[in-house]
Amino acid sequence: MMHFPFLNSESDGPTLEQERTQRQRQSRDELRLVSLSEFLQPLVAAVGQRQPWVDDFCDDKVMLSADLYEVIREFAKLQPGAAATQS
Repeated sequence: MMHFPFLNSESDGPTLEQERTQRQRQSRDELRLVSLSEFLQPLVAAVGQRQPWVDDFCDDKVMLSADLYEVIREFAKLQPGAAATQS
């Protein structure tokens, strides 16, 4: 008969909740809280120079304060061609 230790409810391994907590902790450890001024100038330079690594991060999510998000959103609406790209 085959034995599957992970099916044993008395297993010494981590529970699903413990594993999820550990993954969340690891994810938080990978995040950095920085001011906009710390990365804006290098990022603008990289975009202007068309650095290929910038594309690697285009799908990454960033967290912005609500007021900065609104300012950027309104600014984007004022850019030439914005009406054509708005939905």
